[in-house]
Amino acid sequence: MQSAFKFLLNVAVLHAVGQGKLSLEQSVHSLPSDTYKDTFSPLQDMYPAANVDVPLRQLPELWVGHPDNTANDILLRQMGGTAPVQQYLDSLGLQGIQIRDSEASMHDDERRQYRNTGEPATFVKLLCMLAENSLLTPGSTKYLLSIMSSSPSFPNRICGLLPAGTIVAYKTGTAGYNNNMAAATNDVALITLPTGGA
Repeated sequence: MQSAFKFLLNVAVLHAVGQGKLSLEQSVHSLPSDTYKDTFSPLQDMYPAANVDVPLRQLPELWVGHPDNTANDILLRQMGGTAPVQQYLDSLGLQGIQIRDSEASMHDDERRQYRNTGEPATFVKLLCMLAENSLLTPGSTKYLLSIMSSSPSFPNRICGLLPAGTIVAYKTGTAGYNNNMAAATNDVALITLPTGGA
């Protein structure tokens, strides 16, 4: 899935917010162990020594709008790791998705990127639930779609192929190149046409 799995984590986090287990207004402490070399992370660039408190609200906005790997793994730590996220997705009937590794874990061993997988039909099912407001609270749904719609990542992929004015709430997942070959290039998107249909 590459960074497309960040979308799934965001859904799980906002579900926890809806249940009162987390709050977007709470502070989250970043640890030195959250940081590592050679990764894309505006958060890590801002606080290279870590040991700071950041609003939880800032983390989804970083890794949905930008592929911030450190912000992703801090949120994953707040959720208790990959297992609780997987259990939540399973409870939705989304068995076509497997989340086993954090960004740091995949950074340590690139072979692990193949253990985070998602079937396209399962993503479509999840996006339909999101569009129908049956997945999260209305406030969380609006918040998630808002930050996904303002993503600056790869504007010429899905967005560049659609008519002007089309609202695209999306998350990309893009592998680096090794021997001129990329492991995966993914786009997950909820598209609202100018006519209003999704």
